[in-house]
Amino acid sequence: MGPEGSFYGVQRIALATLLLFLPLQASPTPSMISPTHEGDIVGSQGRLIRALSSALIVSVIGVVTANPQEPSAVPPYEEPDAYQIYSLLLPKQQSYGFAKGTLRIQEETESNAAVDEACLSRDVAKQFKDAISDYERSRTTTYLLKRHFQIEKPYEVVNKETLTHWDDNRYRQSGGYVFMSAVGFNKKKTQAIVYMGSICGGLCGSSSFHLLEKVNGQWKQVPGVKCVTVS
Repeated sequence: MGPEGSFYGVQRIALATLLLFLPLQASPTPSMISPTHEGDIVGSQGRLIRALSSALIVSVIGVVTANPQEPSAVPPYEEPDAYQIYSLLLPKQQSYGFAKGTLRIQEETESNAAVDEACLSRDVAKQFKDAISDYERSRTTTYLLKRHFQIEKPYEVVNKETLTHWDDNRYRQSGGYVFMSAVGFNKKKTQAIVYMGSICGGLCGSSSFHLLEKVNGQWKQVPGVKCVTVS
């Protein structure tokens, strides 16, 4: 039984008990009750009601404490076309080239970069408007990337909290890490836009949007992005 069922179950039991005892306390006829005893009965009823109310409150608190509300889980990112795009672009990232052994990929999708006219020409923005709209919608949600990348280098997916505690030596040994956004698609999934970048320690890093089109069932990067962020 879930928290809600337990809560209402406790309520029903307590109220049923209260309704059961009250008639018994009030059942004596007036001829059987002396003035002295009448006050005792009323006092007993009050004490009973207070006791049952206290028991109900304690029971409800116990149910809520035992079943705290869990925070919303971060959804996994399970878009097959997105991982095809990631796998195509990952070898072009700085950290991929710097990594001497295992490549590190940030688990959470990044969603800070908005598409603006400084990065895309008006004609390109119009051509990819549906994919851009989907990207802007998807970047309002953080997703968890899964191990669906098809790349030659060994890699591991690392959560953002762990990566923020790396020191410069760790960055040098690993080549840093790669981060990426969720992919924005047009309705037919023939066009896409994604934001990817590398953090490699100190002032080392870069990020950029990428435009892609699906040709003969394969994703290919196409020109049109005018800006790249380099640190």
